Amino acid sequence: MRTFARFPRVSLLAVLIAPALDALAEAPQSDTGEAHSSDARTLDQVQVIGQATSYAKTSVRAETLNRQTVMSSVNDALNEVPGVVVSEADATGSSVWGTQISMRGFVTNRDTQQIGTTIDGLPNGGSSYGGGSLANRYIDTLDLETVEVSQGTADISSRS
Repeated sequence: MRTFARFPRVSLLAVLIAPALDALAEAPQSDTGEAHSSDARTLDQVQVIGQATSYAKTSVRAETLNRQTVMSSVNDALNEVPGVVVSEADATGSSVWGTQISMRGFVTNRDTQQIGTTIDGLPNGGSSYGGGSLANRYIDTLDLETVEVSQGTADISSRS
């Protein structure tokens, strides 16, 4: 039985090109790609002013609230906001453990809570599975004036 030892094969072309590439790498750059010191300029002073910017704040219009039925819940009005989905476990929305509010771009699961709710500016807890008292326990839709959704830090004064 024959056995062959494998040796790396290096072609003659590779042996000749390697030193040439090394010499090119050490060659000085041409004047076309470099900036001359005579081209250096002193710029005027630049002043940067920052401002607090809020994100979108969406409100449900009065016409939309008037369109809601008497037996609907506050969560039904909240469900009218684009990008917001309210999932309820029962027809009345009274199940704390089965109602969940989710918003596009935010994480809502049992471990992570990024959406908080407020009622008249007071924190009301989270919005996911068992995350707090539901707004429809405190507010009747006939007494509802407005529903606002702040996406980000638009309502930074609230503590939720």
